[in-house]
Amino acid sequence: MENDVKVYRLGEECRFVKSTAMAYVEFKGKCAYCGEDLIDDRRYYALGKIDHLLPKSIYPQYADDQRNLVLACDICNSHKGSFNPCPEGEEPEKMLAVKRGELIGRAYEFITEKENKAKLEWQQARRIILDTKE
Repeated sequence: MENDVKVYRLGEECRFVKSTAMAYVEFKGKCAYCGEDLIDDRRYYALGKIDHLLPKSIYPQYADDQRNLVLACDICNSHKGSFNPCPEGEEPEKMLAVKRGELIGRAYEFITEKENKAKLEWQQARRIILDTKE
């Protein structure tokens, strides 16, 4: 009931689309993948995205299904892209209904690998630009 009030108020007072408000409330303003707080700072808030856990390019039937929508930071959303966390042979309906956390975990592992590579590239670029020997 309390969450319903929050969703309603976000829609009325902050012009949130209902599905977006529901994702922000469900994940308490944190990225579903990395846990980054997207409501603590205005800049992070501006970078919040609604991600389709199961890519809508593969599963268009779940594009508007609330179980398929998660709050993500811009970095995680970008790294995930159209990655499909649903294992081959698994029923997407069952995964969303019963094993949604497992899907989020698989996406997190994929994102983490890409983020680790991106951090190494950033560190190298930083060293070159600043001409440091870190």
